[in-house]
Amino acid sequence: MTFISKHITALIASLAVMLASCGSPADEPVAPPRLPGDEGTVMLDLNVVVDGQTDPGAVGSRAFPVIEDGSFEDPVTDYEKLKTLRVIIVRPDGTVEHNRYVELSTPAYNVLHSDNLRFNVRHSERKTIYLLGNEAVVSKQNGDYDFSAIAVGSQFPAGTVADLKLNATIDNSLSSTSRTYVPMSESFDVQIDAPKTMDDFEITRQLFITRSLIKFSFSVKSEVPYDTKRKLTGISVTNLADRSYYLPRATVYDPPKYDAGGNVTQSTNDKGGRLITSFELPDGFSTTKRRFPVMPYYDLDSENELIFTPYIYMPESDVKEGSSYNVRLYFDGDRDDELSDWLGTRPLAITDIPRNTHVKVNIKITSVGIVADVTLVPYTCISLNPGFGGFEHPEEDTN
Repeated sequence: MTFISKHITALIASLAVMLASCGSPADEPVAPPRLPGDEGTVMLDLNVVVDGQTDPGAVGSRAFPVIEDGSFEDPVTDYEKLKTLRVIIVRPDGTVEHNRYVELSTPAYNVLHSDNLRFNVRHSERKTIYLLGNEAVVSKQNGDYDFSAIAVGSQFPAGTVADLKLNATIDNSLSSTSRTYVPMSESFDVQIDAPKTMDDFEITRQLFITRSLIKFSFSVKSEVPYDTKRKLTGISVTNLADRSYYLPRATVYDPPKYDAGGNVTQSTNDKGGRLITSFELPDGFSTTKRRFPVMPYYDLDSENELIFTPYIYMPESDVKEGSSYNVRLYFDGDRDDELSDWLGTRPLAITDIPRNTHVKVNIKITSVGIVADVTLVPYTCISLNPGFGGFEHPEEDTN
């Protein structure tokens, strides 16, 4: 054997050893076993949890209790419940896998499931699932944005949807002629694993959806008599943010949204509530004053206490540095401005007002002005269990 032949033989032997080492079964990725009927998909059932809250009513005879234990409240009007829901499921490469719109026959907060929340999806990947509730007002406030135009098989416009904003109040008061359902939203990253048993071909994931706005309620009581009849006609709050995002932005929840393994957590408190501890508003947002009309008029000489909920919903708010939310009262009669100026304005001792929050302001009129304190009450999370109907006229996935 020649010198060259010997070296070629040695080189071939070395390569064979290297290939055997690199290609050992222990180092090769092992594909998950295919079960009978496995075509790369599983059936995903979604249970959706809706946050809700209770309201003390338009007029009452007792002040709001000071809530120190983080108590939660349930919904009151149908407009605070879920009427429509769009579910958009996006694959890791940004491809839209499903875009389904369903409408409830009646607004719901404790029952929401039917075959319209069953989706055949590819397994072995982590998807983003968008829940868009009561979208009509969002579309209107964003140039008639068409969520149904997000076609299955297309690239999901993640940046555009994330930048959608709520920039006007919703007036659902008794005098309003344009009541509408309060928008809700959420998005989740959800892992869909390959099935290991036949039972794994049908899986369930429980998610939650959050109201995107806030609302105020007030209690007012006079502790001093007046020599003439004075009627309270309005209450204003200043320095509220004029716009916020439709979808939560940099929002932190308590309990957290995900556990250490990246799975969506379930709330552990008695009512299933979830606090929001921080969030992000659009850059350069402005502040505005919102005046809440008081109906019926409140007579300061009545010695009664007015509990008043205007059912007006606004963007979540973060007071700007060096400022505060200020509350002011307005009265009828010739001395309206004089009395309002004498009572003055009072700051509210809060800074952040996250979405899904009911702001309760207690006001006392004293001999030296007004005293105001405030309580923030979050909505509950109510489980919408499977096995119940309620949807009608589903819109098929957009193709």
